[in-house]
Amino acid sequence: MNPFSISGIKRLFVVLLLIGGVARGGTAVDEGRKLIGRVTPTIAGRFELEEIPPDAGCDVFEIEARNDKVVLRGNNGISLASAYHRYLQDYCKCLYSLWGDQMRLPDPLPTVEGKVRVVTQRRIRHFFNYCTFNYSGSWWDWADWGKIIDWMAMNGINMPLQIVGTEAVWYHSLRELGLDDTEARACLPAPVYFNWQWMGNLEGTGGPLPLSWIESHEKLGRRIMEREQSLGMTPILHGFSGVVPRVFRTRFPDARIDMKPSWGRGAFVGTATLDPMDPLFGKVARTYLSELVKRLGTSHLYITDPFHESSPPVKGGEYLRNVAGSIDKCLLDVDPKAIWVCQDWSFYPDIIRSIPKDRLIIMSLTGKKVPEFKDWGYRYTLGQLNSFGGETHLHGSLFQEQQNGVAQVMKESPNCVGSGNWMEGLENSPSYYHFMLDLNWEAGPVELEQKLDAYCERRYGGITDNIRAMNRLLIDSVYKLGGHGFSSVVAARPAVFPLKSTPCKEIQVPKASFDKHVLAWKALLADRSAEVKAGGITSYAITVAGPVWWLANTQLSGLRADSTGNSKTRIQYVLPMASIGSMVASIIGRARALGLPIQMGTVDPTFTISQKSFSGVTFLAAIQKVLEAVPDAVCWIDYAAQPYPSFNVSRRSASVETVDLVLGEDQAVGVKLKPRRNLRPSGIRVTTTTRNVTTGKIEFGEQIAGTGARIVADSGPELLPFEVPDNLPSVTIQTSAIVGGWAEAKVLDSVIAQAIASSGDITANPISGTDFLYTSNSSGSGTNAATFAPAAIKDTTSGAAVASGAWHRITNNASLPDFMLTDYNVKSTGIRVTGTYRVQIGGTPWSTSTPAVLNALRYTGRISTITGYISTTPGIGQTTNYYISVDYSIEGAINTGYPSSQTVYEKAAYQYLTAPPLLASNMFDAANFIPYEGTVEISRMVPPRQWLVTKINVHGAETDWKTAGALVQRAKLTLLTNEVELTCGSNVPVGVNAVTGSYTKPGSQDVIYTL
Repeated sequence: MNPFSISGIKRLFVVLLLIGGVARGGTAVDEGRKLIGRVTPTIAGRFELEEIPPDAGCDVFEIEARNDKVVLRGNNGISLASAYHRYLQDYCKCLYSLWGDQMRLPDPLPTVEGKVRVVTQRRIRHFFNYCTFNYSGSWWDWADWGKIIDWMAMNGINMPLQIVGTEAVWYHSLRELGLDDTEARACLPAPVYFNWQWMGNLEGTGGPLPLSWIESHEKLGRRIMEREQSLGMTPILHGFSGVVPRVFRTRFPDARIDMKPSWGRGAFVGTATLDPMDPLFGKVARTYLSELVKRLGTSHLYITDPFHESSPPVKGGEYLRNVAGSIDKCLLDVDPKAIWVCQDWSFYPDIIRSIPKDRLIIMSLTGKKVPEFKDWGYRYTLGQLNSFGGETHLHGSLFQEQQNGVAQVMKESPNCVGSGNWMEGLENSPSYYHFMLDLNWEAGPVELEQKLDAYCERRYGGITDNIRAMNRLLIDSVYKLGGHGFSSVVAARPAVFPLKSTPCKEIQVPKASFDKHVLAWKALLADRSAEVKAGGITSYAITVAGPVWWLANTQLSGLRADSTGNSKTRIQYVLPMASIGSMVASIIGRARALGLPIQMGTVDPTFTISQKSFSGVTFLAAIQKVLEAVPDAVCWIDYAAQPYPSFNVSRRSASVETVDLVLGEDQAVGVKLKPRRNLRPSGIRVTTTTRNVTTGKIEFGEQIAGTGARIVADSGPELLPFEVPDNLPSVTIQTSAIVGGWAEAKVLDSVIAQAIASSGDITANPISGTDFLYTSNSSGSGTNAATFAPAAIKDTTSGAAVASGAWHRITNNASLPDFMLTDYNVKSTGIRVTGTYRVQIGGTPWSTSTPAVLNALRYTGRISTITGYISTTPGIGQTTNYYISVDYSIEGAINTGYPSSQTVYEKAAYQYLTAPPLLASNMFDAANFIPYEGTVEISRMVPPRQWLVTKINVHGAETDWKTAGALVQRAKLTLLTNEVELTCGSNVPVGVNAVTGSYTKPGSQDVIYTL
């Protein structure tokens, strides 16, 4: 047999599939029964399973009724699971999904007319990108993986990537090669960076890795392998590409070890590559591969991609051919049945063409490079790459995929042997993934509208005209253009003009998708009607965040255009890898689970990370180092620190100590750990930041005020939403303000802190029955709040009437004027703190002479309830007032409000929206999410001084913090009356109203749609 002929390739490929075709641990029928018992235990006895031969080497399944049983047949465990899944979908109208289940089984179970037989020509059906394991799966445990594997089997996946436990393989390999425990663990990164280290892009970022993690995830990785193989899958394991720890350069000084260029726009030090001709290369490769087989097992598939997203250290084809030959020889030395799997992401033809055709499979991630290698005679798969950089908005090229391009290519190119899903993140667009996986069993083009309608019927438990209308709109918008390359302003870190919230793409709005997406949202909301209830849909999830952040992005775009005078002074923060805060929260949560000490207290800034650096690396590495080096350390991140975010450290003991954090080569940072401040000091330190809009310079100032204060006020580092330790001492209140240079803000901060401090320890003795009112007289023209105060309002202590710019104690809620409680056209309102901690913050958001003073009150505690809104109304004398009200009770950690000034006036409109779970994810799952109800209004300022409304109303909101690389906040919408109002041009009220259905395109004054 000529191994380079197509017939030879097919024969060898059949042999390859048979490696995984026999279920390990039991027969395919046995494992199929176990899967059914896990998914639908109440009806498991209603199925009979039978194994049948493949169809001309291809996977096949059958469904048939026999007596009162449903007979499922398949040639392996994957086929049997797929038959079971098809029955649940097509006959029971159920949805078993990673994004929430709808498993209301009909009783009696539907019968099957005749015999259904389905054959797939796709011999390889792949799932997972390296990035998926860390954009989404860093913290998955067996409870997650067990369901994921069953779901993959039910959707026909037979060749998933499996890299869980690779850290254990590397650890034991390095120990075998002479490194001690500390050295070996120092080479391994924090869990959120695993995949980038395995691909050779970085080393040890956020490490060292705890031994407890290494041991637990070796067991988890082995368990994943065993379950996948038992169902008939052939998992792909991570091979050896020549990348070694940098310490090898000193440990093995005679070895030829080259340094690759830096990665991540220069943010990561280059990794070390061992010369393939050096004797050490074979020793390291065989050690690693032997440990891999020993600890995780094998299915004889090894994915190996030398020089991923980097350049070889030596130029020329000869070097690349030597790399290929050495890797291939090492694979065969350890596993004579080894098959090399490679991606075409970083493609080197000299490497590919050095490998025998019968021992290499090329996985195309996007299909773009297929024309280059499709005629070389190598087996390859066509892939789709969704959610690039972990994007979370609705997107996907379903309009094109309905043509089933994989099936067309397979007819034209016999060595195209299947397909792959290479999404980088999983927290988005569930209909896209379900559709793509359904295509595994389709022989030709499919009807997209019909498929999506059927999917929605399963997801929502019924189908209506509104849902059909929604699907048509989405097909013609987000699922037509693909949607790749957009990022959301509501996910961005604080900035005057946020540019990005994903690694590569800027904040923008798909030009042809916005209107239809909003209309689709409206159509789905309409199904809260009695008509839907009568049809059996009593509760289902609503995709809401996509339209909301597109609205916000649209307003931001307009705001930029309207504010060209400020363009030279704007601050630009780039979020390099998902939310830094979310990743830090994940790491801290994991540290707590592992028993590492974490305390909360006040902090002083210690160093500032340059915006030009890949700040996520430094942040995470520093926190990890501090947690390990200093048991009583307190550390957190302040996003809003000017001019750059800061990483803050203090310690609970009274001593002062300096710790050098070695974050890698050329990344040593000295951190001075300061003693924790007394929580009841004699004074308050208020730090303010001033931006001069003329020069663009940032200025800092501070003031010590209130000698009787008993609460620390500082520059307000961002608090992370992890649970507060039980041994938390007295509460810390921190305030911050970014102002335009007026001393009034400094006094205002001090007054807030003093007011709350006067009650003593808030955690133990909350304010009760006392209101505090502060009235401020803006430093510009106009009438202040005190002028509007009725004479009945008197200071409780002095008896004097409420005056401007002063602090007053008010004991009678009824005495407060209406304009302090409602949207009222006054130039300056006040601050009020009550027993339920209701805070109203007001001021003049825009004036040629007066900046806004919108202060952030940050409480250490866990939030139990929150109700808030932001709104504006036309003010006196052509000014506009900005008004915030928040009701909440304090039990743990919460940040409310946001600093604002004339150069950051959009901050509150966008960043404040990130607190409720409504905007944290664009999908909501009826099966798992927490009850939620609320309204949202998105707005922006248009010239000259006309403000749009941003409103939030959240009642009883709770958050399910699912640590998955980037945290996903989820909520079940039990009652939602969404209203989005926009004011454009010359204050003409237009917008979207989910109840009445009127809509005006943002930026226009005369185009109105009626739904």
